[in-house]
Amino acid sequence: MVLSGGVVAGTPSDPIANDKKIDFKYSLPWWQSSPNMPDDPDKPLVGKEGQFFYDFGGGGPRKFAFSVTPVIEGAQWKKQETITAKTPIIQTWWEDTHLEIRTDAFIAIPREDEMLVRLDRVGGEIAIAGYDGPKVKRHVRNWAKPRSAVDASFSSIALSEDARPIEYNLRVGDDKLVEVVLGFCEGYWAEAGKRVMEISVEGGEKKNIDPARDFGKNAPGLYRLKGRDVNNDGRVHIKVSSSENASDKTVVLNSLWAFSGDAPADDVIMSGQANDTAYAFADCGVVRFATRRGVCVIHLTNTSTQEITRSVKVKIEGEYPVDFRKNKNLVSIGSTTDLQASHAITSCEQKEKVCTVELAPVEIPAGQTRIVALTIHRYGRAPMQPYTVEQALAETARAWNWWENQADLPWDRIQIPDPAIQQMLHSCIRNLWQARDIKKELPAFHVGPTMYRCLWIVDGAFMLETAAMLGRAKDARAGIDYMLSFQEDDGGFQLKARYWKEGGLVMWTVIRHAMMTNDKEWLRERWPSMVKTFAWLKSLRNLEGAADKNALEYRLLPWGDIDGGISNTGENQKKGEYSNIYWSLIGMKSAIQAAQWLGEEDTARAWQAEYDDFDATFRKAAKRDLKADQHGNKYLPIIMGDVLKVTPQRAQWAFCHAVYPGQLFSKEDPVAVGTLNAIKAAECQGLIYGTGWDSQGIWTYFASFYGHALLWQGQGEKAAQVLYDFANHAVPTRVWREEQRPVGKGGHEVGDMPHNWASAEFIRLAVHLLQIDRGDELHLLEAIPKEWLKPGMVTRLNGVATPFGSLTMKLNVSDDGKTAKLIVEPLTGPRCQKLVVHLGDWGSVDNGSIQSLNPRERHVISIQIRE
Repeated sequence: MVLSGGVVAGTPSDPIANDKKIDFKYSLPWWQSSPNMPDDPDKPLVGKEGQFFYDFGGGGPRKFAFSVTPVIEGAQWKKQETITAKTPIIQTWWEDTHLEIRTDAFIAIPREDEMLVRLDRVGGEIAIAGYDGPKVKRHVRNWAKPRSAVDASFSSIALSEDARPIEYNLRVGDDKLVEVVLGFCEGYWAEAGKRVMEISVEGGEKKNIDPARDFGKNAPGLYRLKGRDVNNDGRVHIKVSSSENASDKTVVLNSLWAFSGDAPADDVIMSGQANDTAYAFADCGVVRFATRRGVCVIHLTNTSTQEITRSVKVKIEGEYPVDFRKNKNLVSIGSTTDLQASHAITSCEQKEKVCTVELAPVEIPAGQTRIVALTIHRYGRAPMQPYTVEQALAETARAWNWWENQADLPWDRIQIPDPAIQQMLHSCIRNLWQARDIKKELPAFHVGPTMYRCLWIVDGAFMLETAAMLGRAKDARAGIDYMLSFQEDDGGFQLKARYWKEGGLVMWTVIRHAMMTNDKEWLRERWPSMVKTFAWLKSLRNLEGAADKNALEYRLLPWGDIDGGISNTGENQKKGEYSNIYWSLIGMKSAIQAAQWLGEEDTARAWQAEYDDFDATFRKAAKRDLKADQHGNKYLPIIMGDVLKVTPQRAQWAFCHAVYPGQLFSKEDPVAVGTLNAIKAAECQGLIYGTGWDSQGIWTYFASFYGHALLWQGQGEKAAQVLYDFANHAVPTRVWREEQRPVGKGGHEVGDMPHNWASAEFIRLAVHLLQIDRGDELHLLEAIPKEWLKPGMVTRLNGVATPFGSLTMKLNVSDDGKTAKLIVEPLTGPRCQKLVVHLGDWGSVDNGSIQSLNPRERHVISIQIRE
């Protein structure tokens, strides 16, 4: 329920202060942050208490397989932050009587020989659920129960449940001849003829196999094949597929060894003795990547005048078995991870799923600091040595230097004079690339490192736009082509069922990118896909309820999945709604612009006629469905006829997109004005309450949708304030969760964290305060905050991509704060008809506050700054 003044009942009364200070005042109570390198397939997280979380999707803490937590008993948590915004060395501070504690958690930068995996599974690098194609379970632990003492890999499997093959690529050097040994232990069938498979190695023979026939149920066995690199690509391809004669088409594989010479005897291999000496080995039931090291450096500072002795403990919690090897000063966690320490491990006590590891006591002289280093080794193929304290400190410095000076990330595209905003932008850029994965040898931007580690068309559209905006068109194009690979034969996209908006989103994404890069030829190559998608959207207008004259959705679209607060797919739902209509109209509008740009005039005219009819039908329905909220704002509910009786702001994300970037409404359009005012009435702590899945929560990055709509409607000052309120809902490590409760209302969480659609949206909103496309014009400085106009401040966009090509501009305020110089370089694309510079009430040129410029010329403008 919304009360007058826009304060939500049941939440703290919090008038919006127009201050531009980032102090994370609206941070949620608990958080997690990413320490991994860009594109790294191994994506651990670091929690608020400085603990590492590994292998999401398990049965341990917070849905990870296990966690590793440093513990100083009695110490009280104080704060956490990254060492810099660019560098994810995550520092956590604690205090105890006369003792200050800081832990530095990070991933050591791998050496060159650790960067690559010799053996990688094709299409199965990550065991996650999502919408990246068929939901295939790729790894299963403890599937078989070997009848004899053999290597642990025989109990788990890689599998494909849809009869697709299991494939691996073996990277080879100059010695291209290899012997491959495949290990099987059939854990389900006891009778022959059920799971019959074919195994093959590039450059070698093929074999039909039946492990139940050849070895028996739960009986391990090996098959050997010799192969070589035939096509000289540096790899040997290994394949396990289902035979035509199999009644069970599920393909499984337990273990894989490769040897550069002759393989040893069966008993040596099956016992695991060859795991470390083999050229490559895969426990196929476990996701295995290149060697990585998580590092936790614990700084213990004695602030008293007496020596203090303290014990450092490490809590290991989760589902993996833990094995203490005292003679090696090592604790083994499952089959992929070892914990080691710079100090002696004295004990390891197991209690249910929690193991407490205790190190030798540390003596800390008065006024001095002592350091303990923990090393978490991942995927090492041979026993690895722990970092000494000196080595751990050196690795800390090396990681810091790598992120600041060597990471290939677009740090320099945006320069904002407010250091806090600039730091937020650096963190957003880093997190976008940290969450990214390599799929089919192409970069794939993903929303998050856990439950959202997959392709989502809506999120992906804006993340790919952001990548292009930052000058990474090649990366964005790989993601777009990956997205296009899901187009169905009829031209549609349905990675989510009845999510009709995916067609419009894909069209907008492809066309927006082509215009941002000014590349007609790239668009022409993909034009047949656009034509098919337009035809598919058109056909939907004659399907189901859209063909029923008595239905509210007649001649619009059939009922569809809304998302972002309402599914509309439940038992008593399935109603006509507007979210899919908004995005279908946006996609069609962009397609018409693209057809005109490409000179496809006949197509453009035909599409325009269809669009005009669709748009007119929408506006007639919108007029029918307008409602008044309790403040008198006439708004359009997302559900036709408001039959579900939801609050005005609920699930209005697609409406905001229709305002911008869709540009479906003029500034004066009563539907846009009234609906935006109804949304604004639900403000709480600077953002919108109850618009997402949590009816009592705040969808953090809805801030950008809302801010862009405000900006489009001419409320630039308010949009700038929303940027700061958006930042203040991040946590001190500068990341967001998808949804959270208002401060003081609990720690309920929704969605992934770090959430990198949020990262992309923060970048987009910050950039669009400085430049925004309006039709065929580009408007500059429309919403620049006055706080960025102080003496000596510099604001710069350095080759930022716009729908009119690349924009380079710089605003430099004089040291005395009385004047500013604006330099605008020519746009690289020809479509823009006019550059419009907004000076608001802060500046003037010849007593004017708006300047119109030729976009194909360089401009140097002297601006008088008003007091």
